Amino acid sequence: MECPSLARLDRVLDADFTLFADGAGIGAYLRYAAIAADAQGSERVDYNNVYKQLLKMLADTGARAAETNSKPVVLSFMAFAKHDLGWTASLFRNKEDEALELDADLAGFYSEQDRGLVTSRSRRTADALSVLWLGLFAKFRNPGALYKSETLYSLFQRLLSRGDTSVQRQALDCVLAWREPDLVPYADNLRNLVDDKRFRDELKTFNLAVDGESINSVHRDRLLPVAFRLLHGQMVARLGKSSRKDGMKTRRMAIFNAMAGITPAELRSFVFIGLDAFDEVLAAATPKERLADELLSLSAGDATSRMDVDSDGESS
Repeated sequence: MECPSLARLDRVLDADFTLFADGAGIGAYLRYAAIAADAQGSERVDYNNVYKQLLKMLADTGARAAETNSKPVVLSFMAFAKHDLGWTASLFRNKEDEALELDADLAGFYSEQDRGLVTSRSRRTADALSVLWLGLFAKFRNPGALYKSETLYSLFQRLLSRGDTSVQRQALDCVLAWREPDLVPYADNLRNLVDDKRFRDELKTFNLAVDGESINSVHRDRLLPVAFRLLHGQMVARLGKSSRKDGMKTRRMAIFNAMAGITPAELRSFVFIGLDAFDEVLAAATPKERLADELLSLSAGDATSRMDVDSDGESS
């Protein structure tokens, strides 16, 4: 028996592919919401699955056309990030870029919430869609030429700290696609930090210390923010056996040990990553820099008190 929803999807895609060769159909292709518009309120159509399948097909067959006509693609992705990855919202506000409010003629197509098609998505679904979006961008050959490339690059960097290894891997591929001279020599090291099997060994051999031999001092300013975001994501991730309390504690201790030789300024930048989502609250209350300093002083005091306890125990 033929599935009516699948047949309708096939007809839309067939019509779109007639325009796809020269990129004219990119805008129509991304208007996936129109496919599900008449399915609103129907339990038989899985809107999120339609969304996923369209992204997969775009990545598999239309990546080159999507890169050439990047504006609707980028705006669609940013709309998704603003609505479904709420912790990235401060990035858009901080950019003070009128284009990030989305063009009036595009907002109706790319904001599913405004159309009433999707009221909310679970974190798992949002992460799965993030992986597909990032997989598409990772296939682009010249990401620096994309529409709003600088803002897009900043968004990719913020996604490096997501507590989901699959999202981190794809975001890292997107960042490395820029081929920055300060990152390229360390591509394998960075990828190992989001590889469950190689993570611990990489922490032992990839020396982040300022006097270590693993990192050229010229590269530190650009490399460490990327490494720190990956490590932050690994600290908050819940993966398999590591989701147990003891497993997560061990992983976090390994990360802190790996950062033992970094400078106070670098450690402060690591603390800032965990405060990204609270930019507006902190701006109205405690400045970010002051709060980071207070957290660092509390950590230092706690470590000192533990050392005092240990020394008292040894002397007795």
